[in-house]
Amino acid sequence: MAPAANIHASAPFVEGAALISAGTLEAMRQEAMRTAAAVANAVGFTLTEMWLAKLDAAGQAAYENARYWVKRCYVENAAGTNTGDLTITAYSGADPRTLQVTATNLAELADDTHNLAAGTYVFVVGVRGQQSPGVKHYVFWSGGTGSCSGGFVKITSTGPLKGEWKAVDADAYDDNGGSDYSVTDEGTGVTAVDDVFPGFKWSDDTLHIASIYHRLKDV
Repeated sequence: MAPAANIHASAPFVEGAALISAGTLEAMRQEAMRTAAAVANAVGFTLTEMWLAKLDAAGQAAYENARYWVKRCYVENAAGTNTGDLTITAYSGADPRTLQVTATNLAELADDTHNLAAGTYVFVVGVRGQQSPGVKHYVFWSGGTGSCSGGFVKITSTGPLKGEWKAVDADAYDDNGGSDYSVTDEGTGVTAVDDVFPGFKWSDDTLHIASIYHRLKDV
């Protein structure tokens, strides 16, 4: 960038600003930038943007930790009042606002879990780190360890461990559309096909059991 002294105005920038030289305006701009940088360094980060998003890894390799692929969204409602149901839609196609990026769930960062279901809506915030020039990162806060419900897990395969799910108040097992659910065993690993365990279904549609506990008869 040229020194301020070498910048000359060929005409007033706007009416009424003829007495402010280009050099003075450039000096003001540089001072504003230095002040903004000092504030950013003092607080440790710079907020850059915020937008609605949904968790969507379509076309990407899914993460297995606190990171998620997110797509920028908008509120599609074109009529009604502020008490109506919201319709939230992801930008797509040639729309210049279409964006799919990696964002970190701060609520899961400490334990590095990945428990949120695809399609969950969040508010994404852009922040810059301490690099120079600053690198933009995206973060959001949702859920933590995720939600779960209790029920029963019937083992259908032990390699890999998979099973069917039945909620406490359900009449039949759910086989996840014929593909069964992935099962995580927090116990001794002693399982067999058709064993039934008390378990939990997490918000990412995985089943968790503890095989150290006593098996149940088919419920």
